[in-house]
Amino acid sequence: MAPEILYALCGVVAFTSASFLFRAVTHRTSPLWMNAFKASSAALAFFIWASVEGMLKGWPSPPVLAVALFLVSGLLGLNISDWFMLRSYARIGPARTMIVYRFQPLYLGAMAYFFLGQTLSPSQLFAVLLLIGCVVVLSHEGKRNHGKWDVAGVGIAFTGMMLDGTGVLISRVGFDLVPGLGTAQANVIRCGGALLGFLAISLWKRPKGLALRETFIQLGSKYQFMAVFGSIFGTFLGLFLWLKALSMGNVAQISAMGGLAPVIAILIESALSRKWPGGHALVALVLCLCGMALLIS
Repeated sequence: MAPEILYALCGVVAFTSASFLFRAVTHRTSPLWMNAFKASSAALAFFIWASVEGMLKGWPSPPVLAVALFLVSGLLGLNISDWFMLRSYARIGPARTMIVYRFQPLYLGAMAYFFLGQTLSPSQLFAVLLLIGCVVVLSHEGKRNHGKWDVAGVGIAFTGMMLDGTGVLISRVGFDLVPGLGTAQANVIRCGGALLGFLAISLWKRPKGLALRETFIQLGSKYQFMAVFGSIFGTFLGLFLWLKALSMGNVAQISAMGGLAPVIAILIESALSRKWPGGHALVALVLCLCGMALLIS
């Protein structure tokens, strides 16, 4: 197995597992608080790692353009996108959110079509229909459970996916500008972009701000552990491995590796609920995997 594929696989497992912890804490707090806490925790962990790495190996000096790209990537991918993702976790669950996120290779392909002139093959166009069917199935599940089509829940996940995909593209451009840049150093800059966004939100919500410390104290030891472990295992480790893979491999190929996320999420969801996945989830998963297979074939 190629190193970049192994990095991507481990990153998907780490983040998907942590998504269930994020969902539990989000129900006790809010998507905004959970997002700010995990980004702050990951920023601290990346800063410590990058400092040690810098002392041992030295740091390249990225140009201003690369720094700006990583800051924008962090603002989109670790702040705005993750807010939509956490709202989606709370509304339709991690497993269904992960299924919607498998549209990302298709979204990246569409971006390449409009901005790079690359075209879609007939098999890729059929994959589009399969993935659209996936969204219809998930929305219909909301109609069966709640009496209405859950278009809003799927739309929230879809918006997060597009913002995250844009962040992935911008990150790759940044890595291409500075080939010797370490993953930890790049993530410090990306987390800085996310934290600048949270600083702006905190100033806007004055005098209370985001109340990170006060809310954390009120959570209790069980949910405090979930918040900290999820942030370090899912955001720090998962993001480190994912960007390591992204810096080494093909963007579309690495993104396609995320196709395992809904499989892992459905298995975890079934284990936690101690019952088999519902029919809608299984049908959506099959459509998702078939679409993914066509996209990477």
